[in-house]
Amino acid sequence: MKKLVVVLVVLVLVGGVVHSTSADESLVNKLITLFEGLTSYQIDDAVIEAKKRLGDEPAAYPISVDYERSVEAGVEAGHYEYVSPNIKSYNFPTKRTGTTEVVVELIHFKFGLSSNQVLRELDKMGYRPVDLHELLAFGEKYPKVQRKFPIAALGSIYRYGFCANYAPYLGVNSLGSRRVLNLIWVWVDWSTSYRVAAVPK
Repeated sequence: MKKLVVVLVVLVLVGGVVHSTSADESLVNKLITLFEGLTSYQIDDAVIEAKKRLGDEPAAYPISVDYERSVEAGVEAGHYEYVSPNIKSYNFPTKRTGTTEVVVELIHFKFGLSSNQVLRELDKMGYRPVDLHELLAFGEKYPKVQRKFPIAALGSIYRYGFCANYAPYLGVNSLGSRRVLNLIWVWVDWSTSYRVAAVPK
């Protein structure tokens, strides 16, 4: 079983380069040697790390965030064509105050992860997920980016009922014609189409 996992990890790593280079036998042997000594838990971590590195490089977007601006004002400034009726100030309180400059990076995990796994990976990378105020400032300044891919803000969670937790995201409608600010249930593995908006700690 361990050998099989090792081979799978090798295939993951090599798969990221075969389109541009020739993965020769020596490279494969080196990778097998690297992973043969790992425990099953270390292998799991290695798979996550290997797959993560196949994603896009983080794209940086500087923004100015006024944490004391209401959610409603941020929504209006973003000129969205659809907004979830639950995205209101009373559902997304913040303890941050004042105005500050931050650099938002869009992290792309090129494989499905749960929300908890995403948060752990961001923490390892030295990031925290953006909150709704930061997402609104991003959408206002960079309105075209959400047309490329949906962008989630896991730093703000709307809790509805006993276990229904939702995070805000920027995206488009099913036809791709309208910019939307909506909510998505967080207790699912994230689609690889999503980018997770984050800022350095």
